[in-house]
Amino acid sequence: MSHPNQSVTDIERLLHTAGVDIHASSPKSGKTPGPKRRGPVRRFLQGFGWLVLRLLLCAAGVVALLGFRFTGTATDPINTPTSIRTVLPNTTVDPRIGIVDAFRAPSQAATVPIGWERILFWWKELQKDGPNSWDSFATNHDRQINQELSLGRHLAGALINTPDWAAAQPSEHGTSPPKGLYLPYNDPNNYWGHFVGEMAKRYAGRIDDWIIWNEVNIPTGIWRTWAGSNADYAQLVMVAYQAAKAANPHARIVLAGDPYWYDHGAYFLDLIHRLTTAPGAQANQAYFDVVNLHLYSRPTEMQPIVDWYRNTMQNAGVLKPIWISETNAIPYDDTVRRYHRGGFLASLDDQASFMIQTFAIDLALDVQRFEVNRMLDGSDFASGGEPFGLVRNDGTVRPAFSAYRTAATLFAGTTSGTIQHDSHTGVYTVTLQRPGATITVLWDLKPAPATVSLPVSSTVQFFDKFGQHPNVSVNGGRATIQLAGATGNTNNADPADYVIGGNPVIVVQPT
Repeated sequence: MSHPNQSVTDIERLLHTAGVDIHASSPKSGKTPGPKRRGPVRRFLQGFGWLVLRLLLCAAGVVALLGFRFTGTATDPINTPTSIRTVLPNTTVDPRIGIVDAFRAPSQAATVPIGWERILFWWKELQKDGPNSWDSFATNHDRQINQELSLGRHLAGALINTPDWAAAQPSEHGTSPPKGLYLPYNDPNNYWGHFVGEMAKRYAGRIDDWIIWNEVNIPTGIWRTWAGSNADYAQLVMVAYQAAKAANPHARIVLAGDPYWYDHGAYFLDLIHRLTTAPGAQANQAYFDVVNLHLYSRPTEMQPIVDWYRNTMQNAGVLKPIWISETNAIPYDDTVRRYHRGGFLASLDDQASFMIQTFAIDLALDVQRFEVNRMLDGSDFASGGEPFGLVRNDGTVRPAFSAYRTAATLFAGTTSGTIQHDSHTGVYTVTLQRPGATITVLWDLKPAPATVSLPVSSTVQFFDKFGQHPNVSVNGGRATIQLAGATGNTNNADPADYVIGGNPVIVVQPT
């Protein structure tokens, strides 16, 4: 794993070629920012061990790349249950639902519906030697990109990391704002504008959505990706918007993923003001097309946070679609690495429940796209990061993998939804509508079990989070559904706070 402001070394390039992600991702647990865990491996990395461990990771990465494709043994079945396949036979892959880096575990990815995925493009790798250089080896001549597109998956490209030759703050390396950023977007010395225009032109029709940097509101630490000011990032977005649209009128500019709990939206408030009041900003344009969130740990917080972003945009005179390009819950009880129970972490079983609950809420909120981060634990985990992928590095899958499959299959094609919470019983009820069916998702957010009585038709079907049929009593046109109590009270400050609800029950009624 490389510090974001280090230049790419030969070893890093070799790891990248092997399909190993060497770069840091953001903290994924808890409500507020804090120091990352620094175990013995991380401390070792800070010293002489960097070079040795990178070489070992390189070898391990190549082995893993070959191994999980062909020899991974799943501890959880990866074939879609017949019960799911037959209940909604006309279901297609929903373009709203995706997995980050699905291509890193192709055999497992082939068994679940994946509508889209984010692909990282490192500017410093693509243009190593100057504005007119181009290294096609940085994307392996687009072989993987073309493969993902051939599978019908929509791709969104994330642009990040300034080359040293283009850095306005040389000591900051990849996190630096680019030189010439405040020149007109099409000025030859506006290197960022030139790069974005080139990307939009090269990939027009294959990749039209471009995410501009990542988590720029993290101000310090190894997870920082942006050393520029708020004004610099706003300018980065405005230049990207103009350059991309000029090269490809169908291009869309997506803001950097915003981890809300780092600053409770303060950076976004400032950014929206800058983008809506900048010279040339027009009504409901504001130099961007999509707001992008990174939300982890607690499904029920999706609604108030998404509502806050929408209200903030509306107050500024713009209303754009919202993506959640990273979401997940980090397990504390996985055998590959165990943590103390707490810190908003989840059990493996609760991580699976998270998938059902989050997907249902996001669809009811009309989130345009959302994506689990990520498919494979990857080298981030191998270097000390948390293990939260749907697939472990040895190719085995976590229970959340099956829950993803259930949600992505049963919820595909929904067109609207409602969310209800009974504060007395703790029961959440999300009702989703799709052509030919009404889907009701139920779970209990309190520790005591709850009972729900629901009117049902004779053709009703019930599913648990793994796509199997639970025992539900139906008499006189009503179903009596027993909901297990929540167990996920991992908020250290409040043991009565349940971060994730209990096992959900999914009710599918054909209409």
